[in-house]
Amino acid sequence: MNLKDVKGIIFDLDGTLIKSKINFLEMKEKIIEYLNNLGLQPQLEAAKTSTLDLIEFINNRVKDKKLVKKILENVNKIMNETELNSLTYVESIKGVKEALEFLKNKGIKIGVLTRGCREYALKSLRKTGLKNLIDYLVARDDVNEPKPNPASALTLAKKMNLAPNEILMVGDHILDFLCAKKAGMKFIGVLTGFSSEKEFKKIDCAFIKSVNELPLFFK
Repeated sequence: MNLKDVKGIIFDLDGTLIKSKINFLEMKEKIIEYLNNLGLQPQLEAAKTSTLDLIEFINNRVKDKKLVKKILENVNKIMNETELNSLTYVESIKGVKEALEFLKNKGIKIGVLTRGCREYALKSLRKTGLKNLIDYLVARDDVNEPKPNPASALTLAKKMNLAPNEILMVGDHILDFLCAKKAGMKFIGVLTGFSSEKEFKKIDCAFIKSVNELPLFFK
């Protein structure tokens, strides 16, 4: 992959820069319980459902826009609470700090795009000693449409004052790849989080073992 024109890198957070143990199953179970208590009765299993599926269910099922907004605010509170409860277990992935320092010294702008809430992202970055290496951050509560919607990546590109084709996205999930592709950005996957080597190969996606290998492309 030719990265000579790259002036900025947008990193995913969980599974890419940091190790985390967010209990997504518990998060989804609580959201489903909340929706059941409202009488919406989503016929969905938490283990087989994504948070995006749950949000789509709300938007499709509830016709009153004001009520949708209120429900989504409460769903967001459940998500925030679950994320913040996991901060105890957050740690930096080995070699990430050194990689970010190298890239910044090369004059590359560093951004983070996460589907986590801003408070969780900032506290995670502080805890792992990465916050001062991050120039820009866009979290779930900063945008109406989080990843894989390209609007979130393009919002961050605007903050970075860079064109999409000048940006490389790095993430551990197929959703990160889809977001980058739709936004017109380059992408490299990492194997430190959600997606496997087999999954990245299946979609013909470039990948490396970890962010700590990224400086090799810029030497």
